[in-house]
Amino acid sequence: MNINFNQCFEWLLINEGGYVNNPEDTGGETNLGVTKKTYLNYCEKNNITPKDMHDLTKQDVGQFIELNIGMLSWGILCLLALIGVYLILRLILDRPGLLNTSKIV
Repeated sequence: MNINFNQCFEWLLINEGGYVNNPEDTGGETNLGVTKKTYLNYCEKNNITPKDMHDLTKQDVGQFIELNIGMLSWGILCLLALIGVYLILRLILDRPGLLNTSKIV
């Protein structure tokens, strides 16, 4: 984990605290900012034996968040690349003479 991630993660923990299971909260059982449903999905996808929500540590949650943020960043990068390709294609299709190679000397 890099310094920026650690700083943000510590800030998250200040606001998200520890274990909560408020019946009025539709997110359900939560610890260190991670819901039980999200944690169980993560464990299943990564072939990890899940811990009881009470037993999650900062290290467990840090790895979970860092992996998911990394995947999100990669997804955003891919989306931006696709948007760029789309815009270039629209420019070419909207201006047929743009690629007229007969003008090249």
